[in-house]
Amino acid sequence: MSWKTVLVVLVALVIGFGVLARIATRGGEPAPVPAEDPTRITAPG
Repeated sequence: MSWKTVLVVLVALVIGFGVLARIATRGGEPAPVPAEDPTRITAPG
């Protein structure tokens, strides 16, 4: 594999894990929660 292929795979994995982590921490909420929400700021994680 060329270094470009490795780079693309790594970026795809990072994005994929980031999306999965967001879904897990948000409990699967479809709508994004605004940062001003005090319950989200004080919530762990």
